[in-house]
Amino acid sequence: MRAVDRLPQHQLVPPTGAVVQSICGHDRGRLYLVTDTVCLAGVVYLRLCDGRLRGLSNPKKKNSKHVRMIQAGAGQAESWLSDMINTADQAAAEAAVRKLLKTLPEAIGPSDKKVKEASHV
Repeated sequence: MRAVDRLPQHQLVPPTGAVVQSICGHDRGRLYLVTDTVCLAGVVYLRLCDGRLRGLSNPKKKNSKHVRMIQAGAGQAESWLSDMINTADQAAAEAAVRKLLKTLPEAIGPSDKKVKEASHV
């Protein structure tokens, strides 16, 4: 059993293969794909990639409280993701991640930063 499986039920963690949006930090508003989940000292961290700045070989570690789930992963998302991580052609894998994130609708909504900037003008 993974450490994440022992979390309280009220603490929802995006599953592997889910698409999340950063809501805190300098990367606010950026979309990521969840590649893995790690629990350290009771804090749940997600390993995230976007195929550009953060590839599958160098995922970003971010607190799960600092993201919001945009789209849950499909049933085969975890196996697809593990196949993509283990593939020899990392460029093709990262291109597939970029394509997945690009296909999401633009109607996700503005990030908090853009809303704050617009209200100060």
